[in-house]
Amino acid sequence: MTKKLKARIHTLSQLQLETLDLIRKLRFQLQRSACDPGMNDTKFLDMIVQPLEDKIYADREMAKVKRERSTK
Repeated sequence: MTKKLKARIHTLSQLQLETLDLIRKLRFQLQRSACDPGMNDTKFLDMIVQPLEDKIYADREMAKVKRERSTK
């Protein structure tokens, strides 16, 4: 007999908020001095982090608009 899963599944909204929180913390971490070669922090933030952050904010805004339209 198999055991039923007891863990709670996060909603998309919860995951998005956690991702945004992670991005905020990552920004602070990456601002520290880097001694390894490769992409500098500013370039990494501009090329990797910012596009993901923008997509998440846009997605949340679109979901909000869709909810508002459906309640009218």
